[in-house]
Order: sequence, then C-alpha cells, then structure tokens
Amino acid sequence: MMLKDYNSKHGPFPQTALKRLHP
Repeated sequence: MMLKDYNSKHGPFPQTALKRLHP
C-alpha cells in the first residue's frame, strides 16, 4: 500500500504507525 493512497483514503498517516509497518 502506498502512503499517498492511504492518505487519500484515510487521512494523514502517523509516523509511528509508518515505522511499525516499515521498521
């Protein structure tokens, strides 16, 4: 899933969650 796609569908993506998905 691309960050842009997530942002457009669910709003801003938290940096903490981003780090959990991509350590």
